[in-house]
Amino acid sequence: MPKSIPEDELRAIRAAIPDGSAGATAQQICAGLTRDVPIRTLQYRLRHMVTVGLLEREGEGRRVRYRAPTESVAMRSRDTGAEHSNGESFNERATLGGLSGAITDILSTRGAALHRFLQQRPPARRIGAVRRRLLDSYRPNVSAYLGRRDRSRLAAVGAAGSTGGAPGSLIAQLGIRFEIDFVWNSARLAGNRYSELAVRRLLKFGRPADGHDLLETQALLNQRDALAFLLVPARKLDDVTVRNLHAILAHNLVPDEATAGRLRVDPAATRAKNASGETQSCLLPESFAHLIDTAGRIDDPFERAFFLLVQLHYLAPFAEMNDRVARVVANLPLLRANLLPLPFLGVPNDLYATAVRGVVERSRIELLRDLFVWSYERSAARYGGTPAPSQPDQFRLEHDGELRAVIADVIRQMIPRTDLDAYVEDRASVRIGPDARDRFLGVVAAELAGLHEGNFARYSITLEELRAWQTA
Repeated sequence: MPKSIPEDELRAIRAAIPDGSAGATAQQICAGLTRDVPIRTLQYRLRHMVTVGLLEREGEGRRVRYRAPTESVAMRSRDTGAEHSNGESFNERATLGGLSGAITDILSTRGAALHRFLQQRPPARRIGAVRRRLLDSYRPNVSAYLGRRDRSRLAAVGAAGSTGGAPGSLIAQLGIRFEIDFVWNSARLAGNRYSELAVRRLLKFGRPADGHDLLETQALLNQRDALAFLLVPARKLDDVTVRNLHAILAHNLVPDEATAGRLRVDPAATRAKNASGETQSCLLPESFAHLIDTAGRIDDPFERAFFLLVQLHYLAPFAEMNDRVARVVANLPLLRANLLPLPFLGVPNDLYATAVRGVVERSRIELLRDLFVWSYERSAARYGGTPAPSQPDQFRLEHDGELRAVIADVIRQMIPRTDLDAYVEDRASVRIGPDARDRFLGVVAAELAGLHEGNFARYSITLEELRAWQTA
């Protein structure tokens, strides 16, 4: 257990921060303390105060400033003091100020409060005995994880890019860009360290990235195969589809290939005996069948997609890779309804993991729901031509000059597409820091992939130069 920080020391830190919106840096706070405190110790205490809502944090890197919170959010569970799965009363207090600006744009008040609560507690639940509380409490077309306003908004943006044809035609229209986004983001959320540019090379040219183990390469190829399996026009939502998707995603990644596509063993079932001393039937197959049946009776495709995302994480029907299965299967209702799919574009890894913890540990969906809605709107903006719901990308803003220069030079120097990756990597290694390099390469690749005669002028090149490069 970490040592608690004395209250008088917390009050002293708070007193060293001047009132007002500007706040103070860690160095300014250190100078304002009456007793010497090592800067690393102070930074640890500042992080703690942000986590528990005593301070707000603003900015990144050397520009981080701390100030008194301007808004506190007290949040209780839907049923005040209700008992949750671990028997504790869920009654937390949270603030929005401790989250970074990018995250507060994503989260609702309830989602932010749940995030704060989970950040104060280490992960608790491991896959074990089947629990059905969250599943049994759901009534198709009566219960609703997504509000009416969310469903209407998602339906509007989701239909914007629909072709009205078969799922395969929609994905064909979106092209390789969607395939890369789908494969990379789902694998990234599972801990895969491949960069977006490296995934592009792997899928387009079959070139595995140096410095990565075979497990990561295999996982990406499995994600690609899972997407292809999903796009078969006759594919429907049933237990066979879900189990085979697990088998595809687990291919060559599990010690025993025979376990792929099979439900895990529920340890509670092996201990349960009936009056005759015989082992009772396992709860997991029944629960899994109930999950699939319930999802099939949900009318709204977005509600069905989010229900599957929640319940496949919560029930954890397989011994591993339930998160990958959940993200893939959640797209099936959208594709069946000729709606834009969801590749979980731009979802932060840590935030997604925390949202899943909210589901499996607390039976709370608010944080995962916020990510689902935000990510879908972001994806619709990318693929469907709807206005982007988020603020301008700070990374693109900070590196705007270099991005424009590299793209213009690629065009003017007639760099062929086969040499494009190596050229951009060389430029980035000289001008871009190591921490930002992968992101820079991904942005350049995306910009070049979307370059056409209607947007070339922002790179200060001529139409003739663009056409010559495209021809070459």
